[in-house]
Amino acid sequence: MRLGYRLSWWLTNIVARVLLGLRVRGREHIPRTGGLIVACNHISYWDPPLLGMAFDRELFYLAKRDLFRNRWFAALIKAHNAVPLSREAFSRSGLTKAIEIVKSGRAIVIFPEGGRGDPRVLREPKAGLGLVADKTRSPVLPAYVVGSDTIKKCLLRRRSLKVLFGAPIRPEEFDTKGGEGKERYARISRAAMERIARLKAEAESAR
Repeated sequence: MRLGYRLSWWLTNIVARVLLGLRVRGREHIPRTGGLIVACNHISYWDPPLLGMAFDRELFYLAKRDLFRNRWFAALIKAHNAVPLSREAFSRSGLTKAIEIVKSGRAIVIFPEGGRGDPRVLREPKAGLGLVADKTRSPVLPAYVVGSDTIKKCLLRRRSLKVLFGAPIRPEEFDTKGGEGKERYARISRAAMERIARLKAEAESAR
């Protein structure tokens, strides 16, 4: 990690653990080096920073250009590796940028569902994640966030705040069932969502 990023990581982790009771499970599954896609459910604007706190490598994110209108906020999120996009993350420009980041050996967060949704239900994934994984031949690390949609309740300890990581899907696993093009990309994305669903089940059984 860069020094500034590491200092921010330590500070926000202390605050999140003390004030919000953040708990992280499965850090041992995070590959130490190399290009990586972190595939996670998306239920709140808090998800990206929470993933950054839970992750012990630098993370990159694709963010709507609208978030960069305020220069102070833009400076803050750029310092934490947010990449501005003129359109949604699964546009052509977004996918190209994601591929570039992963091929450079860095880790990027992609929300397979394509946007925020109901915390109770996982939706059908977009094929974009599968395309990036296939083009980069990088592992996909499943993640699941619990409680980010009710931060105030977490502050009062009326709800748990957790980030769970599962075992990564290795590139060689992409090849087990064949398929080409969009069919292949969709299958990889569905495999990632299945792993996220397992983490969801684990989180719910642990309540």
